[in-house]
Amino acid sequence: MQNPVFHPCVRLSRWKEHPGELSFVPPDGRFMLGGYETDLMPTGLNNDQPPSQNDRIFLPATIDLRPGLSSSGTEFEARLTLNNNFPGVASSSKPNASRSASSTGPFSFGSANAGNSSAPSLEALVVTIPFPPDVRNVTELKPSRGEASFNAFDKVIEWKVPTKDGASINGVAVLTGTVIGPLNAPSSIVNDDDNDVEASELGKANSMAGYYEDETVSDRIDPQRQGHIRSTTAATGSNGAKKSQASRLLMPRSIAVSFNVKGWLPSGIKVDALLVDVKKSKGLGDGVRPYKGVKYLTVSRQGIERRIE
Repeated sequence: MQNPVFHPCVRLSRWKEHPGELSFVPPDGRFMLGGYETDLMPTGLNNDQPPSQNDRIFLPATIDLRPGLSSSGTEFEARLTLNNNFPGVASSSKPNASRSASSTGPFSFGSANAGNSSAPSLEALVVTIPFPPDVRNVTELKPSRGEASFNAFDKVIEWKVPTKDGASINGVAVLTGTVIGPLNAPSSIVNDDDNDVEASELGKANSMAGYYEDETVSDRIDPQRQGHIRSTTAATGSNGAKKSQASRLLMPRSIAVSFNVKGWLPSGIKVDALLVDVKKSKGLGDGVRPYKGVKYLTVSRQGIERRIE
């Protein structure tokens, strides 16, 4: 715990004498008792050595992006890997196949008692993929789980993955799609009809070479025409390279994921005990028993991002 900041109601003397112990008189209404920072990186950022298995940060959701797929280079694939084996939680408390699943929302999973420290709940799982401004549309979106849509105004794909069933939350979900570029593409890239005709003519001529013994096909083709065919073939290869380059410029270069976890904190800091002194409390009537409890919530708003160099 680093850089703690507390509400004025907290007795700082007690904290200094007994670090980790908070004594306070709560004010009326909702309030923020305190805050702190925690370094989740077990090794220094300047360390060139890869982290060991014990040094890695546990993430319930990890993402990967593969742009420029297919022969045309206009397709991409996004992968989402889910893992609900939260550290510090007993295996017997984790969701399993024998536990009946009931949804507490469109993006939650687990039983009705899920969402506490003994059974953390992964919710609100959303993957976002931004695209360059020149992208006109993204079609053929095929998610293996959930729903995906492309916002043509913001140039962003939003992929919502439901996590209702705790027994099947672990695994990989895949999203594929095809990127469509602008209508005003360069004419040197789009207009290839003449080049295709010339290439076809050259292929037919070469296929007849075996039927003539006294002269080759190249001798019977007009020299100027032959030079035009050769230059056309070279231009066709150049246009193919331009198309590939144009497709690469339209591909996404980053992907991010957002999620909530009820009942779990990445820092591992937990409240050991909560004591309410009824004798010193004022305003409580006879026989009134105040409710005490602690809830943990982790919120990551696009906090995990992967960039493609």
